[in-house]
Amino acid sequence: MGLRFACILTLLLLPTLRGQAQQNIIPNPGFEKLSNTRNNWYYNGKAFTARSKYWESAIFTSPDLYHPRVVIPRYWKERGFGQTKAHKGICYAGITVYGCGNWQDSQGGDDGKKPHCREFLQALLAEPLVPGQHYYFEMWVQPLPRGMRINRLGMALSMEKADYLAKPEELQLPATIEAEDVLSRPGWQKISGRFVADTAYEYLLIGNFYPDDSTEALVPKVKNPLGYAYYYIDDVLLKKVPPILPLQLAKDDLLRQELEVGKTIRLKHLYFEFDKWDLHPRSYVELNKLVKIMRDHPHMKIQINGHTDSEGEERYNIYLSRKRAKSVMAYLISQGISESRLRYKAFGESQPVADNSTDEGRRLNRRVEIVILSL
Repeated sequence: MGLRFACILTLLLLPTLRGQAQQNIIPNPGFEKLSNTRNNWYYNGKAFTARSKYWESAIFTSPDLYHPRVVIPRYWKERGFGQTKAHKGICYAGITVYGCGNWQDSQGGDDGKKPHCREFLQALLAEPLVPGQHYYFEMWVQPLPRGMRINRLGMALSMEKADYLAKPEELQLPATIEAEDVLSRPGWQKISGRFVADTAYEYLLIGNFYPDDSTEALVPKVKNPLGYAYYYIDDVLLKKVPPILPLQLAKDDLLRQELEVGKTIRLKHLYFEFDKWDLHPRSYVELNKLVKIMRDHPHMKIQINGHTDSEGEERYNIYLSRKRAKSVMAYLISQGISESRLRYKAFGESQPVADNSTDEGRRLNRRVEIVILSL
């Protein structure tokens, strides 16, 4: 009975997915959304991640985010950092992509190289890629006027998140799309291409995925050129190219679950910003499946349970788990599910399902579950 139910749901869901097929699956593609608008500079990867909504640094060193309130330190401002306009909107990002070596610029000279020579932007996609599906990618880039010009600036895909790696050499990913020629002209220019997904990738990264000795670099004909390459990034696009393939469901997918009163089901693909309760767009894939199930079962009622790990104070963990459960409930209501069919409860850290002394255990304990109250 459960399998038959799942197959019917799959067929019914496909028209909805097809209708959304050609949307950009990069959250915050133009860097216009900010987690906060503090004006201080970015001295490590976590500072960038805390500021930019849905974008993260893949390594310990930091990309830069430019918006009207940011205060660029004098040292970097004198070298031209941030002295341009966004391709569209008012915000854009910037990354160093070439110039590894010893730091020799402490006396103010520009012949040295940056201590952090390759930086990477990273984003969790709004939906996983479909193996066999054709995709189109583009982004707009602009070189720092005094910076070196390179080729091989591009995009890579990954199944796993790169979690603040210590060195760029630790990021071993082949570029999916890259600039073959040196990006030498000033102003915004487009890098684009098509590819066929071979895996259900979850993450997209932007940067130079090759060491300096495998990258072609040119010194610009300007006064006092810098010994490294730095590019601004804006308006990132990734979308499906027809024909559109159906999404493949895993064996434990929500749509394959047998439904029965009293059953607890974990919503596996919910993502929140660190220490917050705003839903990441990637969460909508899972929640839209739940919406479909509840529409097909108009008498179904559920309780949404929020859980945390044991980090932080118990009282705060109750608060955080409540806010996250309420965020899920609010999304369901926004999609037309009656509030009378929903309730929520916060458990904080009181019901762990794994060992809170390990990273993996804490990850498993941070969860949102539903309990089926009636069908």
